[in-house]
Amino acid sequence: MRDDGDDDLSGFYPAYVPNVKTYLCPGSQNFINSTNLISVSQYNQPNAKVIMGLYDNAPNGKAAGEGHSFEIQGSWSKTKTKKTQQRALAYTMKNTTGWVGALPGPTRIFLLVDADDGKPSGSNNYPDPVDNHGAEGANFLFCDGHAEWVMRRNYITTWNISEDANRTPP
Repeated sequence: MRDDGDDDLSGFYPAYVPNVKTYLCPGSQNFINSTNLISVSQYNQPNAKVIMGLYDNAPNGKAAGEGHSFEIQGSWSKTKTKKTQQRALAYTMKNTTGWVGALPGPTRIFLLVDADDGKPSGSNNYPDPVDNHGAEGANFLFCDGHAEWVMRRNYITTWNISEDANRTPP
């Protein structure tokens, strides 16, 4: 079961998304060297060769770093339940104040968000000045396939609806 620390996008390349630049946000200085291969054990394949820059997101901050630009949120944080098509269509909110009993659906449940693993001068998974887009907000990719820029003032609400959580701003 994947958790929010697993940001390996290598399984999508090249079969689903063949251009490595797709894994980079234009607002970042991240890069992917498609010839830099590493051996990892994944998907029941010991010593699989994957592109290092797709295996994890780049170090945070505005400086250039090798790695992709996103974090995977492939399961609901509280229950560690995998987000599948069926579950995204039928998920009933249980925890988010004001949303208990609601069906957010694929348009409100996200799978990817701009990388923000936390750092000494910033907050984990919340826009702050050291992030690629600064404190203004972040990009989210939702289960229905649409991507959306979410401003900082709507970030926690978007996160709470998708993750069925009750986070508060740091």
